Amino acid sequence: MLYRINRFGIQQTSKVAGVVYFVVGILIIPFFFLAMMAPAKPGAEANRPISLVVVVLLPFFYGIIGYLTTALGLWIYNAVAKRIGGVELDIVYAAEPPSEQTPTL
Repeated sequence: MLYRINRFGIQQTSKVAGVVYFVVGILIIPFFFLAMMAPAKPGAEANRPISLVVVVLLPFFYGIIGYLTTALGLWIYNAVAKRIGGVELDIVYAAEPPSEQTPTL
């Protein structure tokens, strides 16, 4: 069965993407912070390039940027899809849906 996505809801889809980016930021930014604090050479003094406050704020910034870039990308997609058509999907059921008929006794 072939389906076409003609339009995405920009607000809702961007909101979900922003939250996903925020959660990913919470998961990965501490690793970047630790890597940035490591000394450049063995035996050298450790760097302290950014404060802990910035590390706490980075997931929020990452989520906001994720929201805005997703909104922009969806706005462009919707404009293009309106003119030339949307992305087509070929969807196949993994299991056959149950029939609508009820058995008679």
